[in-house]
Amino acid sequence: MNDFELDVAPAGLSDAARAAWCREPMSLPQLGEIWLLSWNGHAHALVLVTALSPDYVLGMPVMLGAGHATEDEMLLPASVLGTELTLLHRAETGLGRFLFHRNLGVALSESDTARVRNAAYSTEQPPLRVGTQAFAREVGEVLDSALRKFQSLCFIEWPSVEMGEAVLNRSALEQIGVNAREFRTVSDLPTSVALRTWRGDEPLGEAVLNKLSAHFKVAREELVSAPDDTNTHELSEPRFKSDLLELASNLSMTEREARNRVRGEFALAARSNSLGELRKTLVEDTVIRLLEASRDGD
Repeated sequence: MNDFELDVAPAGLSDAARAAWCREPMSLPQLGEIWLLSWNGHAHALVLVTALSPDYVLGMPVMLGAGHATEDEMLLPASVLGTELTLLHRAETGLGRFLFHRNLGVALSESDTARVRNAAYSTEQPPLRVGTQAFAREVGEVLDSALRKFQSLCFIEWPSVEMGEAVLNRSALEQIGVNAREFRTVSDLPTSVALRTWRGDEPLGEAVLNKLSAHFKVAREELVSAPDDTNTHELSEPRFKSDLLELASNLSMTEREARNRVRGEFALAARSNSLGELRKTLVEDTVIRLLEASRDGD
């Protein structure tokens, strides 16, 4: 798969595509669009958006050029980005929205996108031309490498169920009759911290997890879940990507750590501001506040 840079468009793209490569998106991924994916400040791949879910996006990998496109790959016309594109339509993969960084424009209509998906799983005539390259060893190696790189992106999760990000799966305790008061007693957390942890606003620490598991005889993995609140979903939107990368750079941390830093401030921001005092949304205000502080060296 092609090697990319976040702020330098590849050679051969049209002027419009080169401008889009460095332009910050203001909308969510939509069917038929081509996006640049990134994680932790590194551009990884191009993807054609093929299906949407509240929690993730389905997409097919896209490669610049047609030099490695065999009859098993489709071709997107040069009118899309200024150069022909190879579409690996049989490699549709689920991707976190937090990976989507730059919107390069619409490649296919919704109906043609659906036809491409159907052609990947059936004998239906594909709506696009297919490649003409013979399947030589070098071509196969390039395609295999591209697939491995793209599919590795689906294993990147944020937030995850790892310690430091995972929150309490409250329903596992409620199902056995545990309420917030009993949770506070067993966890031995300060009341304010216990309440935030019970609500899922605070990550569940390992020591507390061990206490809960031992006391209530519930498996550790059943007591944790990935945060799934509205604010976390909003923070996964592409419009926050560049600000989070700047925050990470200013504070010498990873993108994951920067996202967790912002999440950790949600409860504080909610207590500090009334809805009327928020300039935008809780998420936007939190990102802005932390970013401004990081620029000042606080």
